[in-house]
Amino acid sequence: MGPLANGGGVSLAISLSASPKLQEECDAYVKKYGREPKSGVIHTVAGGNLSQNVKHVIHAMGPELDSLNKDDKFMRPLLMTFFN
Repeated sequence: MGPLANGGGVSLAISLSASPKLQEECDAYVKKYGREPKSGVIHTVAGGNLSQNVKHVIHAMGPELDSLNKDDKFMRPLLMTFFN
């Protein structure tokens, strides 16, 4: 999410397979610009054990889904993340 910590789920799996440079770029981005807002998108290098054809990783900050947030307040940020 916003701090680009890659600490769980799919982002953790990708981070563990990518080079350490991925997290270094995430940390540098947050230090320079702050947390990425909901629906924001950035990219970093990939490397590591990911396929050599994978040059970059796209980090998309979608909304957090919970049982109380399944209406338009969730769908609009999700769509904006996709479009960005």
